[in-house]
Amino acid sequence: TCGYVEDYPLKQATMESSVERILLLDSSKFGKVSICNFAQMQDFSCVISDEKIPEDYAQDIRAHGPELLLVGEGDSA
Repeated sequence: TCGYVEDYPLKQATMESSVERILLLDSSKFGKVSICNFAQMQDFSCVISDEKIPEDYAQDIRAHGPELLLVGEGDSA
């Protein structure tokens, strides 16, 4: 979801033109809903978050197909 109606067309166009769709979000975003829904979880090929993601969300992501990558505080690129 996104919090600004003005962002919806850009996010939707980005999703439609993307070859690979990766969702990057920290664990504080889970359980929050904003006013515009521009994609479903299964629209992404990969979800990247931190290790504090609630287990029920992790299971739901894995059940819908995207690869789930969890990054800890000690991990670095």
